[in-house]
Amino acid sequence: MDEVEAASSQQLEALEYVFRKAAEADMPSEFPDYLCCAITLGILQDPLITPYGHTYDKEAIIRHLEGNNFDPITGRPLDRSQLVPNLAVKKAVLVFLDKHGWAYKEFI
Repeated sequence: MDEVEAASSQQLEALEYVFRKAAEADMPSEFPDYLCCAITLGILQDPLITPYGHTYDKEAIIRHLEGNNFDPITGRPLDRSQLVPNLAVKKAVLVFLDKHGWAYKEFI
């Protein structure tokens, strides 16, 4: 009977370890910088890229360009017509959200 109890105890410890590790993966942490808007510092919801290679959230960069005609990071001239959807970053955001359920609260 002691062997059964010992084996059972080892299995229980192993399960507890697995559950702890799984819970750690779902704990809130910071978003990677490459998924964040340089203007709002929040996760990119509708990313647009400039000709200079910088990505901003659509709402933030459009608002910026209403009163300014330059890229917020480079200071170089920028027009709304030069903005293009950044599909790679959009996909990266979706993958990140899929792996980190806690992030949906921040995304919405």
